[in-house]
Amino acid sequence: MIGSVKRAQFLTLEAGHSLNRKRGIFGYRKKIQPLLCGVVMKGTEKSCVVTGTASGHLYAWGKRDNGDMKVDRSVMGHTGACYSIGKAGLGVVSGGKDGYVFLWDGELNKIKTFNMRDPGSVDSVPYSSVVHSVCCDVNFSKILVGCKGGEIYEIAKDSGRMILQNEGHSCKELYGVSMHPKNSNIFATTGDDAMIKIWNISTRRVVRKVSERSGAGGG
Repeated sequence: MIGSVKRAQFLTLEAGHSLNRKRGIFGYRKKIQPLLCGVVMKGTEKSCVVTGTASGHLYAWGKRDNGDMKVDRSVMGHTGACYSIGKAGLGVVSGGKDGYVFLWDGELNKIKTFNMRDPGSVDSVPYSSVVHSVCCDVNFSKILVGCKGGEIYEIAKDSGRMILQNEGHSCKELYGVSMHPKNSNIFATTGDDAMIKIWNISTRRVVRKVSERSGAGGG
């Protein structure tokens, strides 16, 4: 699938070496808008592709008799843009600007909700909770989430526990790196995201961080 500002095209591989292109039809009742992500979903025979949109809706596309793809269904998903969507068992997982990760079944019914800003579930709240990427493991037991703030979280699907796996900086340039004057295992970084982070080389983890804008620290 190829998505753009107001157009969708679907490519299929034929004879093992050539690509056949078919246009996507939004239909009169579906808003023509930017498509930001997409995934093939095999949970239903009617709709085989699901896309995330700038409005936060999920569009389910089905194949017409002439081979063109048309939006069969529109489901309200996120408040704001849906930036990422991935396979999740027979359904899909989506993440968006609102800082939420949703699990959907094969008929696009919402079955799970994870709030990346919930301090009761997240061991370290992200600098920016906007979700830019999501994917599930092959056993459909864990979800990997990348946030705009540069953090990567692992979510346990059943318990909802969110564990920070790694992090970095998140805006333009990283322009400051300095070693600890006495401890060769510690160094600090800073960049255009206005964050100062103290790193432990042995564990490859951030041990302390502070925002130059808010003065809020952590770790």
